[in-house]
Amino acid sequence: MPPSRCAQELSDTLDDKIVRHCLRCLSTLRAASWDDWLSAADAPTLALDPHAVCRFKAERLFRECQRWSEDAFLDMWADSLFSGLEPKPALFSGLEPKPDLDGLAVSFEENKSRYLKWFDARSLPMALGARFAALWAVKPVWTARELEPYLVEVLEPGVALAELLQKHARAVSDVEGNVTYVRR
Repeated sequence: MPPSRCAQELSDTLDDKIVRHCLRCLSTLRAASWDDWLSAADAPTLALDPHAVCRFKAERLFRECQRWSEDAFLDMWADSLFSGLEPKPALFSGLEPKPDLDGLAVSFEENKSRYLKWFDARSLPMALGARFAALWAVKPVWTARELEPYLVEVLEPGVALAELLQKHARAVSDVEGNVTYVRR
């Protein structure tokens, strides 16, 4: 995608620097070194990162409505993405990772229906006790896979997620051996 063309087409509504900044944030260079990221503003083309675009669109939907039925959200999300991008249908089945919504939303069941609720990891306190209290307040039972994006930021080097969960949560196994975590 040529940033200069995008900036030109949006020049009536947005400043050139804003357009270039947004494109960099949604590009494959978003995780590059600071110098590479800065120089990307003048690059002749930028490749958009599908994960970043999907996540941006999901967050935009959650800003409009913080709680969705899972089916309605997935339909709206798919409709909001441009051709070639689509959310994974097994997003919350636990069978595959859900990178586009990690740390952005939680899935829960209520009255035999599945729902999604906006729950941004960036809004959580950094103190472990307060972070776990916030997690338990949103959802009383979690899997390790669900908790991971909400805890990865506070993991100390050399400390595994399992160790952190052992200190701050109680593991519960069902008859099939599936492990979930609850408040200690």
